Amino acid sequence: MAVCVAALVLSCGKTKQQNSQTEPKIQRIGNAQAKIEQSPPQEASPPEAIPSNASETQARALRRFNENAWFIQEAMRVALQEEALNAGISTLLKAGRPDWDHSTPSHQQIRGTEISARLRPWVETFQALVPAKRAAALLIADRIVVLEEDDGNLEPALPEKPSAGSNPSENRPKSEAQLKLEGIGAQFSYDSASERNLYALNWLQQAYELDPNGRAGELAFLLLLKTGFNTSPGCGNGEELFRQVLLRGTEYLRQPRSPDVEARIHFMMGDAYRDIVALAAGQHGDTYADSARYKPEEAGAQTKAVAEYRAGLGLDNKSDASSLAKERLRSILAGEAPHDTSFYCQTLD
Repeated sequence: MAVCVAALVLSCGKTKQQNSQTEPKIQRIGNAQAKIEQSPPQEASPPEAIPSNASETQARALRRFNENAWFIQEAMRVALQEEALNAGISTLLKAGRPDWDHSTPSHQQIRGTEISARLRPWVETFQALVPAKRAAALLIADRIVVLEEDDGNLEPALPEKPSAGSNPSENRPKSEAQLKLEGIGAQFSYDSASERNLYALNWLQQAYELDPNGRAGELAFLLLLKTGFNTSPGCGNGEELFRQVLLRGTEYLRQPRSPDVEARIHFMMGDAYRDIVALAAGQHGDTYADSARYKPEEAGAQTKAVAEYRAGLGLDNKSDASSLAKERLRSILAGEAPHDTSFYCQTLD
């Protein structure tokens, strides 16, 4: 069984992002798209404030929502779609907000198959767009699916769930919501660790391939880096995903990048070095990593983590991402051993 202990995207009990090379079946539209007036870029909405009475689980979910909302808003500036399509995405984004305080009626109204029905008009524009805009539109659709999956809105309804006596090792049938999303191009694969069908990030990978050197490609690279480029079931890229983050992050920054993207890459590289410190300290949660293996790297990793966090904060000290980097920098400078990892994936027999 694969157990993922990464704290950013590789959440426990949920090793997702299976890779697939199959192109999605997307419906073409005619030239009418060229006649539609494009909406001007909108100002980014402020992130949702975390209530003072929120639990740690609730706060983590809201931070995750804010992060995905930021990616959607940034990609909307590139996609420049018509106002009606943008409004549809805004409605889906609002519905995907964690709703433990029951402040968003659409959270309950837009669930299951309703998600694909509302996303379909957006997806049907893909093939009519130039590559840079198509990449941005793909990334937006990708984040909507991720938001809905994170919030449990794609899970089978009660009648769809397997019976209590079924074999847990059997591949579970996809929910009606997942099947409808597959009908517009999203892909889902079975993950044996969580015993669930999970979104395979195929739209995200397509976005990066379409625009590797543009703004949408930068955003897609950030999201792929958050997974340690582990887009296969379990720990397909090995346990030490932090090595991939350091390797690919360093290589990517050899070329000039947008300041906000460069900052976030530095933050993630800081987290990757912090993982080595955590593993060396042996206080990294429920894993069986051999701390002695990482001891020789501990001092150097600690120094490099500090340097990476500081490099990122020199570019961005106001975003939600920078707030977490500041706290982790403070903790490392204080000599506190991290109790969690961001890019470590473990396979247990």
